[in-house]
Amino acid sequence: MSKLLSGIKVLDLSRLLPGPYCTLLLSDLGADVIKVEDFSGGDYARLSPPLAPDGQSAFYHFLNRGKRSMKLNLKKPEGVELLKRLVKSADILVESFRPNVMDKLGVGYSVLAKENPKLIYCSITGYGWTGPYKEKAGHDNNYLSYAGVLGVTGERDRRPSLAGVQIADIASGALFGTVAILAALHRARTEGKGTFIDTSMTDGSLAILGPHLATFVAEGRVPRTGEMMLSGKICCYTVYETKDGKHMSVGALEPKFWAAFCQAVKRPDLSGAAFTDAKDGQKHYEDLKALFKSKTQAEWIETLKDADCCVEPVLLMDDVMKESLFEARGMWTNVSLASGKSLKLARTPFALDGKNPEGPDTPAPKHGEHTDSVLKEFGLSDSEVTAVKKAGAV
Repeated sequence: MSKLLSGIKVLDLSRLLPGPYCTLLLSDLGADVIKVEDFSGGDYARLSPPLAPDGQSAFYHFLNRGKRSMKLNLKKPEGVELLKRLVKSADILVESFRPNVMDKLGVGYSVLAKENPKLIYCSITGYGWTGPYKEKAGHDNNYLSYAGVLGVTGERDRRPSLAGVQIADIASGALFGTVAILAALHRARTEGKGTFIDTSMTDGSLAILGPHLATFVAEGRVPRTGEMMLSGKICCYTVYETKDGKHMSVGALEPKFWAAFCQAVKRPDLSGAAFTDAKDGQKHYEDLKALFKSKTQAEWIETLKDADCCVEPVLLMDDVMKESLFEARGMWTNVSLASGKSLKLARTPFALDGKNPEGPDTPAPKHGEHTDSVLKEFGLSDSEVTAVKKAGAV
């Protein structure tokens, strides 16, 4: 079941995070992902520090393990014709250029769809293919800014806080893109039709903000940082510092969980539904801050270990890597490098029939490492491979 996409070929022309994460998910589900990279170094995530023992980025290895790489020069007419030929045998193409870049190169969707009418073409962009900002450059924080996500992220009376992970890149770009690709793949199999997918990371960020927007529509009041129920407005859903400078997250929204917490810490005076209410509950925020500062994180873990109250430690990376939960869930994979060393990386986070996806755990490819084998696999003869090399297309 973990090889549901076995036999599916993906041409990945994207770089950095959103597109490669999207194709990583497809790869882990069994698809054959080929990175199609330019001549000027290819995916520049490859050199993003820190580097693994093989000289390539650990970040790059995470995103591109199990994939293959070929060089292709789309500034050469021979390169353009070669991509058209590759597309004939491909199922999916993913790219993350600004709108119309591929069209200018002569390999936009309208051109490639003629070569393969069943082609699924996924374009992941910052602001989408329509609208006033389609030509704008941007990054994760810019997309979250326009969508209103940053405007509600952070502590009360403080400036907006940057998230510790790339929400727009991963959730809004990669995940929504993957969902659309899988839906389009079903259509290609059942109807024999291809699909052009316009995935905007800003649109996706707005969709994530959907519940808060609904609240705004109902109330008519613009929420600020720390003023929403799930962003610090109430004392039973926030983060508290411990005696040793670490933190505990409290998510006791329901009265039964809050009551269980109050019983466990022997503070019945704080119990009751009133303390899930923003107005009354905030009165005791300072009291709770002092309470959590009275013990270390380890002591709080011990105190609350038998209490079903939705209070948990805020783990740092070194703790996460040792957490038994993720071992039990099979969330780690070890990628062996040519040096003999290995990288412990996170797996795709779902199980199929009780098994984690068994995507290839080979190291991320070197730039153009598989060019010759890919070309031959796609039907080029030895003489044709020699010809396109001579032309500077690969």
